[in-house]
Amino acid sequence: MIPMQKIHVVIASLLALFALLPLFGHMAANDNHKNYANHNYGKNLMNTLEPNSVFMTEGGDNQVFTSAYNQMAMQLRPDVRIYDQKGNVFYRIYGDFRYMTQQEVDIKRDIVDFEIFSRGRPVYLTWKRTPPVAACGDWFLKRYGILFKVVPLKYQILEDLDAERELPLDRVEALVMKYYANSQNIEKLRKNLKDLDWYQPAIMGVTGQAPHFISDEERTRLRRAVAEYRTWLQGAIDRKIDARFVADLLQGLQAEGYLRVEGNTVVFVRDIPAPFSGDYWSRYIFDYQQVENAVEWDYLTREILTNYNFYFAEYCREMIEKLMRQKAFYERRLALGRTPGLEAALAGVVADIARFTAQEQRSYRDAAYYGYDMAAIHHNLGAIYMQRGETSAAVASFRRGVAADKYSYPTIYSYVLLRLREAAESGKPEVEEEALRETTGIVHTVYARLKKTYSLDDEGMQKDQTVQQFARLEQTLIASRTNSGFSLRRVVAMQKLVTENPGDKALQLQLLTLLYQRQDTEGVVRAFNGFPETKWQDEMLVYYYGNSQQQNGDIDDAIASFERLAREKPDFFLGVFRLAQMYEIVKKDWPKALDVYRRVLQIREDVARVKYPNYLRYFADIERTARQRVDEISRVVK
Repeated sequence: MIPMQKIHVVIASLLALFALLPLFGHMAANDNHKNYANHNYGKNLMNTLEPNSVFMTEGGDNQVFTSAYNQMAMQLRPDVRIYDQKGNVFYRIYGDFRYMTQQEVDIKRDIVDFEIFSRGRPVYLTWKRTPPVAACGDWFLKRYGILFKVVPLKYQILEDLDAERELPLDRVEALVMKYYANSQNIEKLRKNLKDLDWYQPAIMGVTGQAPHFISDEERTRLRRAVAEYRTWLQGAIDRKIDARFVADLLQGLQAEGYLRVEGNTVVFVRDIPAPFSGDYWSRYIFDYQQVENAVEWDYLTREILTNYNFYFAEYCREMIEKLMRQKAFYERRLALGRTPGLEAALAGVVADIARFTAQEQRSYRDAAYYGYDMAAIHHNLGAIYMQRGETSAAVASFRRGVAADKYSYPTIYSYVLLRLREAAESGKPEVEEEALRETTGIVHTVYARLKKTYSLDDEGMQKDQTVQQFARLEQTLIASRTNSGFSLRRVVAMQKLVTENPGDKALQLQLLTLLYQRQDTEGVVRAFNGFPETKWQDEMLVYYYGNSQQQNGDIDDAIASFERLAREKPDFFLGVFRLAQMYEIVKKDWPKALDVYRRVLQIREDVARVKYPNYLRYFADIERTARQRVDEISRVVK
């Protein structure tokens, strides 16, 4: 008989063994002894910064804490001044957000950033600042490795010249004007100037609105910054960006040795010097690539690996775009006659394009690999595939994003949009019906989770912004196709009628109206392109077509369509007004927008009543808006 004591020992041993089984079973996945990703990330950030830099982070844990450790604990890079956007670890340059209104936050951020950018020290950001740095002075962001450097705006033309090697003078003028005379920026500058009217007295201590808990020294510095920022704002709003302005800018860049102006051609000479020579990516430590279980690391660590790959892929994409433009330049030169070394230069560019393309594809693939549970990365990849017209790849990326985060509205919206577009292009009603069931289920799952969050509180649901977003999604994209009157079955039936009656404009308009109501802009473009040439005689057909082109991102084609519509139907106020909006809002071409708005005001109501009685209800609103835009744009242009 076995003694009871031995039985207890055996049982205890077995229990201990069972307890250890999970440990051994998951040892490989949880082995972090080679995980130096965050430590090396901090070093890589420091290796991107030139001496005496200002380093501004978004406030993310990976950026803030590794920077704090390297500088405060390891005493690395004492020459660098580090800020985080929220002031959680480093000095709160924007104040304490807990005691500030959103209006205070917005204006103070621009004031402080203006001051920091203007000090003369190199400034690096971890993100593309929103709103853009153009609201804080004449700057743009230039990528160096994994960071963005704040660079004087006058040098941005070198980005285009470096790609094309030389450009006609009139195109350079147009590019410079685009950099400086961006309507969105102008509106932002005018708003900031207005906000200073209440913010400056607060700083002076006249009111108790802002700022809170600051020293006398900081108040004095802030007063000076406000005064300097006000001066710049007013000057930026009042200056005239014309041929003379561009000529002076080019003359200065030529004196610095960056370009040459040869008659009506501007020739690239060199780019602004990079802070460090050679390839930035070769400066970095990427030892995670040798760790097999790196994909098993925690979320925040894998976020670093994902961003490495995504940023490098973005860099490759930028290089490909630049090299494609250089390739076109060499091909144009070769067409004019062979020049020594030209063919070799072209061959080198072609080889570089192939190399960067392979690297880009590999990096995007690795970004998705390490960020398998990150909705943001799948959304970004989906957007890139959309730009390239790779619909299937985009749908797959957005689907993975939805699986990673069922609350991510941008990802779900993009997935629903593409899923329904893909179904519509199939021309099979049963395919669309299946897609509608799937997408409706996704949205209703979000509703169900949010209802649980609010414990079925209807008032809470009504106020929740996420709920409202998904409600609009369901109403605009899903409900518009679920309704039998807008179903794909009806579209197919209408397409058959149009095919059988090719000259029937009424049927063509019915089909385009149906597609437009379904928000099937791709379908509108396909249908219109299939109509006979007489389609251009019907103003509403062209109107739907131009709007759909614009929504699809074909801006220049949309403008060409509206320009033709305005020429052939000059009294069609809807079309002329839309053309003016395109010039103002999309192209940022204020002089052309002003001209077209004035053409809107020349259209007589009695003429519109006779020609376009069905749309006369819009005439008064369009006329009033056009008059307001003429007044506003006239002041800005002046």
